[in-house]
Amino acid sequence: MRFDVLEPRSVQEAVDLLAARPEERRVVAGGTALIVFLKERAYTPEALVSLHRVPGLSGVEPEDGGLRIGAMTRLADVHRDARVRAECPVLAEATRVVANARIRAVATLGGNLCHADYHSDPPGVLLALGARVQVRGPAGERDIPIAEFYRDFYETSLRPGEIAVAIRIPGSPLARTGVYQRHMYSARDDWPCLGVTALAEVDETCRTLRLALAGVANRPLRLTWVEEQAVGRRADAALAAALADLAAEGVDPISDLKGPDWYKKEMVRVCVAEAIERAFERARPAGRRE
Repeated sequence: MRFDVLEPRSVQEAVDLLAARPEERRVVAGGTALIVFLKERAYTPEALVSLHRVPGLSGVEPEDGGLRIGAMTRLADVHRDARVRAECPVLAEATRVVANARIRAVATLGGNLCHADYHSDPPGVLLALGARVQVRGPAGERDIPIAEFYRDFYETSLRPGEIAVAIRIPGSPLARTGVYQRHMYSARDDWPCLGVTALAEVDETCRTLRLALAGVANRPLRLTWVEEQAVGRRADAALAAALADLAAEGVDPISDLKGPDWYKKEMVRVCVAEAIERAFERARPAGRRE
């Protein structure tokens, strides 16, 4: 298979190149996932639009009390960034475990999101955080909430000619005390059977809880029916177990190479309970930690 590699020098040039033939051209960021699809001929593009020479698409910056992370920021750099570790350690946790060290050194956060692999670690975390994807396209710029970004397996809501340029994470105390936990079906795997994000705000009771799952559905899943049952109740192990039962009862996992549906359902029960307990402990004021 032969294809051209186009190397624009600005975001607008990249948009123009992609929009000129959106069905025949693909954006390449880190390229770690795209290369696999090309080898399997899942994609047969006429050209790749590389973002490697486009300035201003990488790095972490403060924005309105939160963070703005350039779409071309490598996963390893997200994990190591001092601002991310201080303001959003739950994202640092998630980017630390994606695939393997070689992949993390090349793969980008924007590429990871746009690939839309339902097993991937960062999307569930960003869903719980209420993050948005900033995109640029022929019609200009717009922000897409992560909750609306994914449509199906490997499918996003990006329109023809649009490119992700940054991820915007709103400032919140929840981001500083959240937990990301994954479960592996096999020690040989790089991708999790499922991933759980738990963000909590507590005093003696649970004031706020956000939960998201990856690996159980065709896109990251927010467990709003569980979150609603947590508010105002004593933040302890008994509540975590009860909420985990609700989570397991409410999900209908898909079977895949990472685990059968019945196994995932039981692991949702186990992992959600553990993640909520850890989130409660992290969120509890220092003098009240158990």
